[in-house]
Amino acid sequence: MVKRRFLSYIVVIILLFGLVACDSLNIFGSNSDKKKNKNQAEEDNASNNDSNAADKGGPATEISDSKTQVARIIELIEADDPELLMEWVHPNAIEKYGREQIVERNNKVHSGIGLESIELSDFGALGNTEKEGTVSYQGSAVYKTAYGDIEKRVTYNFIFHPNANRWQLDWTPSVILPGLHDQGLVQIQPIRATRGNIYDREGNALAIRGYINRIGIVPGNLKDSHIPAIEELYELPEGYIQTQLELEWVKDDTFVPLKTMTALSEEQKTGAADLGVIIEPVETRSYPLGEAAAHLVGYVGYVTAEDLEKEEYAGMTGQDYIGKTGIEAIYDKELRGEHGFRVVVTGEYEQILLEKEVVNGKDLYLTIDSTLQKTIYEAAKDKDAAFSALDPRNGDILALVSTPSYDPHDFVLGISHEKYQELLDNPLNPLYGKFNQAMIPGSAEKLVTAIAGLNAGTLTLDTTYNIQGKGWTYDESWGNYQVIRYQTINGNMNLENALVTSDNIYFARVALDMGFDAFSEQMSKLLFDEPIANDYPFGIAQITNEGLIDNNTILLADAGYGQGELLISPVHLSSIYGAVANDGIWYKPRILLTTEPELITQNITAHDNIRYLDNSLRSVITKTYTNLVMPNVNIAGKTGTAEVGEDLALGRMKENSWLVSYDQNKRNMVLCTIDFNSHYYGVGYGTLTTKLMYEKIYADGAYSPPAPVDPNQTSTIE
Repeated sequence: MVKRRFLSYIVVIILLFGLVACDSLNIFGSNSDKKKNKNQAEEDNASNNDSNAADKGGPATEISDSKTQVARIIELIEADDPELLMEWVHPNAIEKYGREQIVERNNKVHSGIGLESIELSDFGALGNTEKEGTVSYQGSAVYKTAYGDIEKRVTYNFIFHPNANRWQLDWTPSVILPGLHDQGLVQIQPIRATRGNIYDREGNALAIRGYINRIGIVPGNLKDSHIPAIEELYELPEGYIQTQLELEWVKDDTFVPLKTMTALSEEQKTGAADLGVIIEPVETRSYPLGEAAAHLVGYVGYVTAEDLEKEEYAGMTGQDYIGKTGIEAIYDKELRGEHGFRVVVTGEYEQILLEKEVVNGKDLYLTIDSTLQKTIYEAAKDKDAAFSALDPRNGDILALVSTPSYDPHDFVLGISHEKYQELLDNPLNPLYGKFNQAMIPGSAEKLVTAIAGLNAGTLTLDTTYNIQGKGWTYDESWGNYQVIRYQTINGNMNLENALVTSDNIYFARVALDMGFDAFSEQMSKLLFDEPIANDYPFGIAQITNEGLIDNNTILLADAGYGQGELLISPVHLSSIYGAVANDGIWYKPRILLTTEPELITQNITAHDNIRYLDNSLRSVITKTYTNLVMPNVNIAGKTGTAEVGEDLALGRMKENSWLVSYDQNKRNMVLCTIDFNSHYYGVGYGTLTTKLMYEKIYADGAYSPPAPVDPNQTSTIE
């Protein structure tokens, strides 16, 4: 019984193992098929869920950490590589903005602001939202541009794309530039600096913002019969209007400019309407003294392409004015100031990304007396001449005039080729400023040699030389070369007589007796080989072209009477004369009221020497140039006839006539006059010019420089 039960158990076990084996082989297919079908359904469902999740932007699979992929995207933004960045932009953003915005607009904006680099730093996730498939990162952005650095805190948004299995950038225009939005435009808004004005010592305008009259016509409103009358009224060449009407760009309704005029007569104003002429005011730089101060004040003009290549004009455009000549050019940086700007995002709301404050130009106050400047110019405007006037009591430059001159307004808006050529062809050189150069002074320099010799101790007030004949040779090394004097006065010659008769031999011997080293040393003390003024670039005085005379006795002798290679500017020479007029007290010349008066020395030479030289300069006038003995002024001074080359046509030396003088009654103005090419007119021509100047300047009484304004206590008046 037991054995039978045992066998039954064995059979049951065998049958059970068989069933399991069959199920494993899927012979029956029941439970195994169900399991498989269940798994497949789950996988299919998961796949569908993935699809739906992708469409909805939500998570479907395990979401990876965002840090590495976000860091890569930030690198691409920082590298300003929109082409590669496109591969990391979420499809929704690509669909909304497209390549036009993400790539092309990016490049256009960055080019417009002169983007140099992007620096992104300190980025970190905001909150813990990665499991939801979105995350925002915030950090610091620095956009380095040609206009400056734009520094902002920025936020970039990212979405996890399950199919791509990575994080992608939810791109918006703010990626291009912080603050930029869909409807926004990036604008560079210039804030133009106002150019500073230039005033004289009393606050009278020399250069200010003003208006000029532009004369023009509209062809459709013009009657042919009026053309000759217009040309006559506004001083236009015959046929000029017709030439302008034939230009390609001219249409019936366009304004055709004909001429710019600083001032209009009443007839020109009233006749315009009847003739169909339009007069429109154009804002420009205005020069109230016009030709009278053209070389001193100068003029402004548009920046050229060549100018823009210079570092000093960086950031300027072809619409900007810069100083071209004169004070306008010398102090251009101070006068023009610095433009400001704003980098702005416009649109529904405006945001200022970057701003630079405008720095308006400074006003300049000159030591110039406008009335004196005009008086000198009007009296001599047709001469080939230069003039300077200086107050010896403080170094104030009262006038700087060059004649003939030109109208600076012609250059501000652009001078015609014909008019410019006319100025160039004028043999009197109206474009050339003649008062600021170092030139050969001739005998006007002899006062300087006298001071040098007296200070060196080789010349005294009692020194005499026995001089015979018209010419003199130092030694055999000179060969046939001689120092020639104008007047032949044989016998002993003292210092006063040498000044009165302007004896070249006397002053050549004074220089030779000093010797090379002493002469160079004394001239150095009189500021040769260095600027005479701190605020204006006058030509630098020199003894020779190569510096030290180096044992050339001919050059040393010639320098002693203001010839050879010795050069000095009118203002420098006038300042030395001014020290004699001012009891030995010598000031550096200055052109700006803001430049502090600078005392060079209390005693340019000993007091006894000053009195002697002062009396001698008066004797030059009373004994030699008696035409300058006038009832209302005691002129003291010295002439000079500078030989400056050969006039081949006339077969004689070219000459310039100098006369440096002052009124011993007032001692408040040293006047220097230079007549160029005076050899055309004969000996003594320069004295006629000086006489004319004193007659005009003293017409209403003795001259006194007007009291200056305080440039720190004034306000701009236009």
